[in-house]
Amino acid sequence: MKISVNFFKAKNSSLYAEINGIKLNSAYDPEKEAERFVKNIKNDFRPSRIFFLEPCIPYAVRFLNQKFNNIPLTIIRYTHFFDSYNDSKNKTIFFENENQFQKELSFFKEEDFFSSLFIEWPASKNAFPEISEKVHFAIKKQLDFSKTLLVTRNYFSSRWFKNKIIFSKYAQNIFTIKKGSQDILITASGESLEYSIEKIKAFRQYFFLIALSSSLECLLYNKIIPDAVLSTDGGYYAEKHISALEKYNIPLIISMEARCQKNILEKNPLIPLFYEKDYPEEKEIHDIFKIPAIKAERNGTVSGTALILALTLTDKNIFFSGLDLFPSKSFQHANPNNLEILDMQNETKIKNRMTTLSKKMFNSESLKIYENWFKSNSKKFEKRVFRLSDNFDYKNHLNFIKNINFSDAEKIITKNPQKIIIEKTDYKKNSDFKEKMLFFLESQKNNLDFIRNTFPLESILIEKTLDENEKIKKIENLNEKNDKLIKKSKDLIL
Repeated sequence: MKISVNFFKAKNSSLYAEINGIKLNSAYDPEKEAERFVKNIKNDFRPSRIFFLEPCIPYAVRFLNQKFNNIPLTIIRYTHFFDSYNDSKNKTIFFENENQFQKELSFFKEEDFFSSLFIEWPASKNAFPEISEKVHFAIKKQLDFSKTLLVTRNYFSSRWFKNKIIFSKYAQNIFTIKKGSQDILITASGESLEYSIEKIKAFRQYFFLIALSSSLECLLYNKIIPDAVLSTDGGYYAEKHISALEKYNIPLIISMEARCQKNILEKNPLIPLFYEKDYPEEKEIHDIFKIPAIKAERNGTVSGTALILALTLTDKNIFFSGLDLFPSKSFQHANPNNLEILDMQNETKIKNRMTTLSKKMFNSESLKIYENWFKSNSKKFEKRVFRLSDNFDYKNHLNFIKNINFSDAEKIITKNPQKIIIEKTDYKKNSDFKEKMLFFLESQKNNLDFIRNTFPLESILIEKTLDENEKIKKIENLNEKNDKLIKKSKDLIL
């Protein structure tokens, strides 16, 4: 459909616009119209950010800035017809297509996005009904995703924090990795890994092999020893995946928040990761105790974290095996796998194997999120990152990340590379560790940044509360909750 845009002088001599005969501003006094519109905006909380959906000639922006003083404003444009009105004071993003726009929204941190206020200029919905609907759908999708992340963080953050304290207490043999020019193979636990085992054995000498923790059991069962194992999961079941390391002295690349058996932390070579920009307390722990670590990028999927790390360790090829990102009709992991074994042990005549498998097939939303991350970022990884299998029939595609077999890989494998080296650091735990840790924990009691990071959803709900008495009560409850966490953390040290 051809769009015709025309500009006219209003009765008060200001400009107003029409698209295909639809007035986008008042033909009499567009400034007064904008002022009334902003005045009538109802909101029962103070937003962290305002998204203004296609303001056209943006008369309302000035009044929004006056009403919501010092709150960042982001303009969402449906068209380029009004580009000349954009300014450097306010961020502007454009809707070009669904994938591009969803990616633009994903750059906003979940706390920021979830506590934002979304306003649409009324005439824009009439002038661009299809785009308006797609924009609203994308915003709802991102809000749901942000809420899911916040609920997850709110539920697990206390556990993650205690994991960091346990890590700091028991970690002994700290190692680091030196960059090389070796190709890297990352094994995930998708069904396709089982089909590639024999080929991986044949090509093993060419790769620096990083096993994601969920794939470790399958590799060891097939007598494939990885160069390193990577674990970032802080949940209860995560330590089941790496329990085999009790019998193997394989280096473990591990985030401080990951759940891990104490004896593995004490015995195995450890290569710590930390997410400096997301969790300031991690940097503080590293600064206090001088724990050598590699900066990592938090990701919705451990596979994404592994990939970003691998890109820093080599300039050569990175291959994934087992990165299916699609629910299987049989087992969800390459076997043997400790979680599959646990599921089987919990099955009954009523809740049988088919019940378990069906539930996993239908509850595959997380796999879709992981798949979308690889798809939306795939252009950055083109020609360096490949999904490698022995001609496995994947049920999806990852855009610019090509699916290749081992014959294809053989043509591009790096010959005679400089090896990626894992070597011991000179880290030694100081004798005053306990005193420093207790002091650090005590300092988190009134640390607002720590409280917001540890209880993000509750903190946002407090900030949204306008009733002062209710707000004070919520703050007291949250402080009490934080004090309990600090006490439990101190008990781990004593």
